[in-house]
Amino acid sequence: PQQRSAAAPPDLRLRYGGTVHHRSAETSDDGASSSEAPQKYAGLVDSMFEFMCGPVFRADGMVHLTERDNFVDLGCGHGQVLLAVREVCPTCRCWGVELDDACFHVACAGAHDAAAVWAQEAAPVGIVHGSIDDCFVDGADRRDHECIMIDRHGREEIEVLDLAEALSHVTVVFLFLGEWANLRLRHKLLQVLPVGARIVTQAFQMGEDWPPDAETWIGGEQMGHPWFLYRVTEALKADPRMRSNEELARRFGTHWIQPPPNNYKPAHKRRQVLQQKQQQKQNAQELTVERRDDLRRLQVHVVEYEPPRPLIGLSLVIAAVVVWVAVVYIALVAKILPQTGIAALDWARGDTYFCHALPMTLVTLVVFRYWGWLSLEFFKNA
Repeated sequence: PQQRSAAAPPDLRLRYGGTVHHRSAETSDDGASSSEAPQKYAGLVDSMFEFMCGPVFRADGMVHLTERDNFVDLGCGHGQVLLAVREVCPTCRCWGVELDDACFHVACAGAHDAAAVWAQEAAPVGIVHGSIDDCFVDGADRRDHECIMIDRHGREEIEVLDLAEALSHVTVVFLFLGEWANLRLRHKLLQVLPVGARIVTQAFQMGEDWPPDAETWIGGEQMGHPWFLYRVTEALKADPRMRSNEELARRFGTHWIQPPPNNYKPAHKRRQVLQQKQQQKQNAQELTVERRDDLRRLQVHVVEYEPPRPLIGLSLVIAAVVVWVAVVYIALVAKILPQTGIAALDWARGDTYFCHALPMTLVTLVVFRYWGWLSLEFFKNA
């Protein structure tokens, strides 16, 4: 058999990142691009699906696979889901579609490596190198694709598939693309898939208008994801909401040729964000009520402005001048005047306290003034 390199190039598109571009070509009514370039629904994310898909696809899991099932992974990436399904149900038909050339070769190489441990009754695993949109082409634009079928001996056989015809016989579809991609594919899948077919999505729902029939959580809180199960019914296939792109246009718009930024926000994380916003809004309302009650309890007294009264200021100035004149008279002037016969003036003439207090005050004033100047110089030059 032809061998393929399992080494992935370093420039693989990442599912949770990368450049986002707007649509440059005209958009048709169903949201499909009129450009000839293949539609890119999602990038690559590499996960340990061998441990995550077992609880989903095994006999007691959310999706019980049997030998009568026809399983397809749209956007199979490195093919871990296909290998996990082959491990759980060796006899069901199992194939995937991948557009990226590097991922396609890695998926084929991974199937070659894993084939040695498959059960003896294991059916081949098929991988198609093509676009997801090729599964929904009608009329003259339909063309056959080569599906690389790898059996348990690692041998390759090429099976020619009409993807649109093959998808109409599928019983289980797996999607791990994103909310935007799921909405773009929703009406197409309902149109092509038979009644009773099941759609399994990881992390991302099929829109707000289509609630899941079952839901489970695989993995821990940090690394795990919710898994959703949807069943195709006659009522859903006839529902006008499911057949239109109204929700796609309302939530994301129809102008994207690659997944928009909000595409990779899983439903459970969106619910957490909404709950946090509602809690913050409720806390803000409660805080506003508490502040309003506090303001009501707080009595604020506004004191009216009273202009200064000139009489009070003038009386203070006069009192200061009188005290200064009295001190100067007692300390200096009274000592050089003769006896006046007035008791108060003669007492001031014979005073020996204030006449010594003034010169002593001048000495201390010089000392303290020098200290003040010295402190200011130290402060300036610190």
